[in-house]
Amino acid sequence: MALRLLLASKDGETDRVFREAVSSTGAEVSILRSFDVAMRSIRDEKFDAIFADAQLPGLTRWELARVVRGSKFNSLAPLILLTDYDRTDPSKSKDVTLMVKPSKATSLIPFLKDLKRKLTVDRRKQRRLSYFTEINCVASLKRFHAHSVDLSAVGMLLEGTVPCRPGDEFEVNLQLETADPVFRARVRVVRMDGAKRTAVAFQNLGVMERQRLRRFLDRHLPTP
Repeated sequence: MALRLLLASKDGETDRVFREAVSSTGAEVSILRSFDVAMRSIRDEKFDAIFADAQLPGLTRWELARVVRGSKFNSLAPLILLTDYDRTDPSKSKDVTLMVKPSKATSLIPFLKDLKRKLTVDRRKQRRLSYFTEINCVASLKRFHAHSVDLSAVGMLLEGTVPCRPGDEFEVNLQLETADPVFRARVRVVRMDGAKRTAVAFQNLGVMERQRLRRFLDRHLPTP
């Protein structure tokens, strides 16, 4: 997976550092020289992370955050504001991370590698397998049946009448592979999609269960 980055900057030295760093990590970077052009690209294109020079003419931190968080493609992308000096106040908020401009590629490369690792982990969690199988469920003294619609490393979408509400927990039992033991897990209801579909999240999966689930998904889904 190659990172796709946007850099909004008119600082030639910062541009050089980013070009060197991305060439060493296999990433791609689009360097845009104006705030307005950067805003259009953020609205129209998908990026894995967005960097902006705090000294870029016309740039305001809060307007940048508003556009990114409201973007169809980049609402969850990390947003990093590059500054010329270190700050004593907290460097991270819900919307913007502050970073001192890297003076050399070797100081930026570890950040990009860590970003790629985190994105890879997140994408593995988000992978969903269309998987239809019967689910035996137990909620307190109630036993009921449902069918899975899809399956991921963090939960499932169930179809059928589930006598629970958001926040309720119950046990699910399903067969991943025919020859394997029954897969048992505790789940919590996170969303009800109408009367017949229920999204659930796995709760406190053990090491063995996580490994079984990951192996099953890896066999049936392409590696991101």
